[in-house]
Amino acid sequence: MLCFAIVTYVSSSLLSDCYRSPHSVIGTRNYSYMDAVRVNLGRNQTWVCGFLQYLIMFGTGIVYIITTSTCMRAIQRSNFF
Repeated sequence: MLCFAIVTYVSSSLLSDCYRSPHSVIGTRNYSYMDAVRVNLGRNQTWVCGFLQYLIMFGTGIVYIITTSTCMRAIQRSNFF
């Protein structure tokens, strides 16, 4: 749990630093993470970052499905004894 808290803190700090970039006072506002990536890294890196984000979300969904089915099977087996 501590690792998740640290990762959340670091990512939120990075996002808050990128809210107005390249200048923190008069810079343009980045309303999303992808806007901040586009301003700092360019269009090609934005596409790569978006692709990786969707790939990770897809993989996480598959992992949740597998874990849920395994747990449901274990519950089903435990009820028959």
